[in-house]
Amino acid sequence: MKTHALMAFTGACKNLFGAIPGLRKSECHYRYNTHEAFANMLVDVCQWCKPRLSIADAVMTMEGNGPSGGTPRFMGAILASFNPHALDLAGAHLMNLSASDVPTLDAAVKRGLVPADLRELTIHGDLESFVIPDFQLTPKHDVKLWGSKNETIAKILSGMFASSPRIARDRCTGCAECKKVCPASAITIREKRALIDTKKCIRCFCCQEFCPQGVITVHRPPIARLLNRK
Repeated sequence: MKTHALMAFTGACKNLFGAIPGLRKSECHYRYNTHEAFANMLVDVCQWCKPRLSIADAVMTMEGNGPSGGTPRFMGAILASFNPHALDLAGAHLMNLSASDVPTLDAAVKRGLVPADLRELTIHGDLESFVIPDFQLTPKHDVKLWGSKNETIAKILSGMFASSPRIARDRCTGCAECKKVCPASAITIREKRALIDTKKCIRCFCCQEFCPQGVITVHRPPIARLLNRK
């Protein structure tokens, strides 16, 4: 298991995104360009694939700037379930996340595919002994807009407070892997360095996920960290 900038963490449901071939993945990021829409698409894929058994390797996990630039951390657990969403609920708990913190779990709960409360699951084994309270997550990349129904205001606030990918240009090698996977064509290579057009960026974090150098991180404005503090 590992952290994920867009979906909080990669578990059984998110893993099935691999069933979508090649460039179709980028199309999905562009088409389902909100956290809720993308999460619901992943749940749809999971429902279509109908996995008989899901197994998660949580022996050595990844925390921090996941899913490619994070830090290995030993957890020592292996999870298995006939219900992929139940596995994800247990896995999220090990990372100190609740169902509402994980978009795919939130979508699955709303569809009645898994309970929101871990206590409603039948768990074999001592799950609590594997919980890591200080597990380092990727920064949250949105902010609750106090239920604003005004679309214009919501867009303005989202633009001000939403997280976005940031490139450490002094360490960028200009390999262009981020440009290749960007579904919005928001990245150009100038003077052997990657540059993101913030007006085109849809904040799917594909660039951060696929950067082989680990130089792209999730930048969250200080005001957003303050407003969404737990």
